[in-house]
Amino acid sequence: MSALHFTPTFGRMYMVRVQENNTHGSVSEEDFMSIKKILMSAICTVSLLVSTASAENKENTEPWTAPLEAAILEGFGTRFTILLPPIEAYRIGVFSPSPGDGFGFIGNTFPASDSTRELYLGITSENFPASSAHKTAVDRLNENVDRFIANMPMLKSKSSHISQDISLSQDGHPARLIRITHENEAIRRDLLFVAADNREWRIDILYYILEPQQSTRIDTIFSSIKIDRSNATEPVIHFDGFQPTKSFEE
Repeated sequence: MSALHFTPTFGRMYMVRVQENNTHGSVSEEDFMSIKKILMSAICTVSLLVSTASAENKENTEPWTAPLEAAILEGFGTRFTILLPPIEAYRIGVFSPSPGDGFGFIGNTFPASDSTRELYLGITSENFPASSAHKTAVDRLNENVDRFIANMPMLKSKSSHISQDISLSQDGHPARLIRITHENEAIRRDLLFVAADNREWRIDILYYILEPQQSTRIDTIFSSIKIDRSNATEPVIHFDGFQPTKSFEE
């Protein structure tokens, strides 16, 4: 990929420290009640601050449980919106020599605290060849998908195979879902191909599948996709909510 851009955004961290001081000496009952009221008020205030700080410092970035947030990828007149777990690192750029043609995004989520690990994902968009303009969107999509599958190194291994191949509609556009599994490892690669406005979108997610609910999570991500037009002339991506903190390293 070339012409890659990355702008890190760092979240702010808050921390509250409470110091306790022991005071020795005698006090009257009236003074004691007055001090008690002041302490109770102070404790309530500190508890609120600590609670707020704790919530901000412990933002959930778990790839399988954190709230999904919108990522919007735009470029060359098209806009692609998808809900994703918080992304830790990413890169965006143009990969085609043809002006206004291919661009994409690659990235990964934060690591999971358990053995399910992070997700790796890629989103690419490119024009269909002009030579296929006379064909239907479904035929153009299927030709590209079949060609892509035939050239996948992963499928040349006897231990990897296509477990699902489903034609469907995504946001009103023809789509095709390919699910690849590995016999000896809990690795799965899901690819969703979508034909929209003379372009093919490919969403590629690689992850470890250890729990049944992980499949539901991936299906929710795929079903969230929306594609429409945009005024953006160059590739750009926006993240709602949590902002990535690193550049993706290939």
